Amino acid sequence: MKRNRVLVIIFLLVVPFTDVSAWGTIQAERAFLGTTYDDFYLPGNHIPVRIKVQGEPGSITVIEQPPADWAIDRVVSNGVIADDRITWNLTEFSGSINLRYAITMPLGATQDGVFSGNVGDSEITGPNIIYCPKPTPGKQIPQNTGLTYPYWLYLPEDYGKGEQKWPMILFLTGGPTSGGMDWELNAGGLPEMLKDASNREMVPELFQFIVVSPHCPEGTWWSNPLLFEVFSEVLSKYNVDSSRIYVTGVSMGGFGTWSFVGAYPEWIAAAIPICGAGVKFKEGNIFVPAVNLGNLVSIPIWAFHGAKDTVVPESMDAETVNGLLALGGNVKYTVYPDAGHDSFTETYNNPEVYQWLLQQRKSTPSAVTFYENFR
Repeated sequence: MKRNRVLVIIFLLVVPFTDVSAWGTIQAERAFLGTTYDDFYLPGNHIPVRIKVQGEPGSITVIEQPPADWAIDRVVSNGVIADDRITWNLTEFSGSINLRYAITMPLGATQDGVFSGNVGDSEITGPNIIYCPKPTPGKQIPQNTGLTYPYWLYLPEDYGKGEQKWPMILFLTGGPTSGGMDWELNAGGLPEMLKDASNREMVPELFQFIVVSPHCPEGTWWSNPLLFEVFSEVLSKYNVDSSRIYVTGVSMGGFGTWSFVGAYPEWIAAAIPICGAGVKFKEGNIFVPAVNLGNLVSIPIWAFHGAKDTVVPESMDAETVNGLLALGGNVKYTVYPDAGHDSFTETYNNPEVYQWLLQQRKSTPSAVTFYENFR
């Protein structure tokens, strides 16, 4: 008997494995943007924040909780601020989107800023802490403690390894200043020197000081009482050798140096005013004292100026120096014959300047008094 053979062909449809649970999932990652200094954001400046959201949900809610005492400056992508948090309701969302806002670290912040948030049932990933700048040996760190003048603070690398007391320099920048605390880092002077580690080879003595560089608010001039608040705070918090406290400054800070030392001579071991003066114009070329030169007689002072300075004429500094010499003051004066207003770069690049400072102590002031003019 003949059998009919039936060919049965079975088609196997291979379907790639799909994790059904993945459909509708969403991820969000936080990133802090903007300019930092040594991994620190500067208090008082705006800090942009981005939350990158990716996935394929039909709709989703993103909630971000910044630090409660930080100011939320701006929110985009229809975010709503309520109860110190930001909420975005995303409908018919697919693909990716960047949610952005900006926040400001308070000037007097003493605690790290902790962020938290969620997208649906998942936490927002990425960094969640902005660290409050803390004094760190070997680094120049901004300090905002609620005083009118925030300040940059440099502690020597070996600070804190024992009970050693350290010499201190109060540096006053030129101006009037503009912008935030990053002004001091690029305006010439000690903060700019300290931010470049390669300067350790050129002027190693500079890095042996505690250096305090206050920030003068935009459009204002130095105030002695406000400077003394910074001065007092640093002395109360850090191991400062009270017999070796020095003041230096450039331009507006040069005027400020003469003025501050004249107001508080009992605290100061020596001073280096640069392209400033202790006098001011009265009429025409007539100068009148801006400080009580009699208070400066016992303070070792080394003043510097450029002969071609058209911003602060050298004659103003010469008037101050001559007035102090007439009273028997302990002052030396260096005039750079070819320098204009920038007489500070050459001065601060000179290791002899810091060596001279370290020789001056409040209890044993230098007895050397002479006038030095290279014109």
